[in-house]
Order: sequence, then C-alpha cells, then structure tokens
Amino acid sequence: MAIGCGAKCAKFLLIIFNILFWLSGAAILAVGIWILVAPDNAYFLEVLRIPSTDNMLRYAAYLLIAVGALVFVVGFFGCCGAIQESKCMLVTYFVFLILILGCEITAGILAVVYKDKINEYLAAEVPDVLNGKYGVSTETSLTRSWDWVQMESKCCGYEKYTDYQGNLALTEKGLVFPPSCCVLKESSDVENISPVDEEKCKARQSNYFYADGCKVAIKNWFDDHVTIVIGLGLGIGCLEC
Repeated sequence: MAIGCGAKCAKFLLIIFNILFWLSGAAILAVGIWILVAPDNAYFLEVLRIPSTDNMLRYAAYLLIAVGALVFVVGFFGCCGAIQESKCMLVTYFVFLILILGCEITAGILAVVYKDKINEYLAAEVPDVLNGKYGVSTETSLTRSWDWVQMESKCCGYEKYTDYQGNLALTEKGLVFPPSCCVLKESSDVENISPVDEEKCKARQSNYFYADGCKVAIKNWFDDHVTIVIGLGLGIGCLEC
C-alpha cells in the first residue's frame, strides 16, 4: 500500500515538473523569437554583425528557438511516460533531459566568454565597418540600422563622430558624418531623416549634432540581452537539477 502511494506521488510530481518544464520551454521559445523579430533588436543585431562575431547572436536566437521546441517534445515524452508508466518513454525523457542540460551549460559558458570579448571586437572592427560599408548601396540594411541606433540613442559612430572620417560614400555627398547624427525634427524616422538645421549640424554646433559615440548604448543593449539568455539557461538548469 505504501509502495503504491509512493508511486502515485512520484507520478504526480513528475507530471507537475513537466508542466513547469513546458512553461520554461515556452519562455525560451518566446525569447528566441523576440530577439529575432522585435524591430529594435533587429537593428542592434545588424550593428553587431562584424567579421569576428558575424551572425553569432542571431544564431544564438535560433538555438533558443530550437531548444524551446525540443523542451516541448521532451516534456511530452515525460508526461506520457509518467501517465502510461512507459519505461521506454521515461528513459528517452531522461536522456534528452541530460542532453538539454549539457547544451545549456555549454551555451552559458560561451555566453559569458563572448560577453567579455564583444567590446574588444567592436572597438577593433567597427571603425572599419563605418568607413568601408556605411552608405554603400549594397549595405542598405547596415546603413539603416546604424541610422536607427544613432537616432534613438542620440549618438554618432561607435567611439565618436570622427569614426566616419574617410568614408567615401559620405565624402562624395560633402558630409563628415551621417544626417542621423544631427538633432532631428520630431517627424523624422529611419526612412526620412530631417535635421532641425542641417547647416548648423554640418558646422558641428553642439546643440545641433551628437558628438558622443554609441558605444555605451550598444554595450547596454548587448549586456541586457545576454543577461536574459544566461538567466534563462541558469533557471532551466536549476529546474532540471
């Protein structure tokens, strides 16, 4: 009788655990989709796409979606195995559980290491990107993304506005930095950039353009989103343990 009661309790606890596991999978899936789909994130992801990182953050979002979907499948095996008392399903469930835990630990370590390296990569490579790719006809996505970040964060370049010195696309237009570095009219958007006073902005009058770089804004965005990913990994890992 005691054994039967213990088995029922174990089954009940396993079902409750799997419901929590399903919910955690939904959270991982939602965060992965949010990182890829939200317009603000898309612009920052494009700005962070430099040779050393390429599309690493975007791939991380795809990985979150894949793990979230896998958690749903694994949760299904766990629930069915507990309800039907199927040894095969429960073994499959625990094997996948260990695999997911291993992936989360690996992803967490990579996220921490990458978080420390990103600023080094950006400082070394962004100036070349701004000089060689901004404003080029084949790099409209990158150009639009930098414009958006500069408009929203009220900044210019990465370290400062001089990051654009030597950019041929701007030089041909008689510009030292993009119009998105200027103080803009309220009606402006990334497709229609209208400085309050273009001439005063070109003359670098302090009230009409932004001299400081976007380094802090980019770093803050990156740190916030990596912290979310690390937090999710730790939370799911603790749940599994």
